Amino acid sequence: MRILSLLLLIMLWVSGCSGPIPLAEAEPPTASSTTSAPPEANPTTAASELVQGPFAPSDLVCGPVSAGCSLDAAKAALGTPDAEQTQTDPGSGETLIVLSYGANRLTFTQGVLTEADFHDVELAGPRGLRMGDPVSMVESAYGLVGEGTPYYEQADGLPPRGEKLALMGDTSYTILLTAPISDYDAEALSQPLAYMEEEHAQLVYTIDAESQRITAIHWIVAPLSENGG
Repeated sequence: MRILSLLLLIMLWVSGCSGPIPLAEAEPPTASSTTSAPPEANPTTAASELVQGPFAPSDLVCGPVSAGCSLDAAKAALGTPDAEQTQTDPGSGETLIVLSYGANRLTFTQGVLTEADFHDVELAGPRGLRMGDPVSMVESAYGLVGEGTPYYEQADGLPPRGEKLALMGDTSYTILLTAPISDYDAEALSQPLAYMEEEHAQLVYTIDAESQRITAIHWIVAPLSENGG
């Protein structure tokens, strides 16, 4: 009994001096093999960024709509227009419907979008460019280098073509970009001006000569013969 009592006293003394036994630190959790991958970039966001390279028909956009979209689709995307007018094309006699959103106008031929005019910053134009942007952004967006006489064209002088054109009074100038809607066939290349009858996409930036900023944007899909070349 005396031996047991002595052992009990020793155990109580040891526990009182040593204090509580510390817990082991928790190890950081290991990554699970089933951890999901990060989400991919939003393709819509990526597509809205400026893309350097030659002008193409696919560049013809007006905010969320593009050339060839229907009248109903444009209204669904842009909302109720500020004005809607019906006109007759003086050259072809076709009926045109013109929607106005602020100072911007969209023209529909046979129910599809074929022309757009931008005169304020409400809607973004091709490659995200807007009224008031510097000409350097236009040059960067399409890879335009040089004096613009021309910036680029095919060896035979046919589109795709990019060129700078002076306007009356030297107070402004335009950058005109032209591309065929589809590759020229043998018939279009058989005569010097036969390609003019083919449908082309044309994009025009009007630049103020003093501020070197965009003052108007215009694009159209039509044969060059109907659009002054």
